[in-house]
Amino acid sequence: MSDIAALMAALAVHEGVNSTSLPGVHLFRSSAYGSRGPMCYSQGIMIVGQGRKRVYLEDKIYDYDPQNTLVMTVPMPVECETFASEEEPVLVLMVDIDLQQLNQLIRMMDQHHKMP
Repeated sequence: MSDIAALMAALAVHEGVNSTSLPGVHLFRSSAYGSRGPMCYSQGIMIVGQGRKRVYLEDKIYDYDPQNTLVMTVPMPVECETFASEEEPVLVLMVDIDLQQLNQLIRMMDQHHKMP
């Protein structure tokens, strides 16, 4: 287990979504294979510390794992499959994207680029 996975495992002690003390930051843990099924992903960044998940969007397939981060910019209905076991649970850090804050940052960056 990598250092980041060990840290995530220490915080994600329960199956499913685990809250943290930081608003908008959660940890997901699954210790069993989850077959392809429908779900709605919210906008956010999903960073995998261990394991692998697969997202099906129409005819496209997206894998995310420790080398591939998933970024969802809008809420979206997808199908998802989880590859996990008791020996190697999937551990995912989920960071929500606050659209109001993102829009404010975009406006600030736009104003900055317009300055002489």
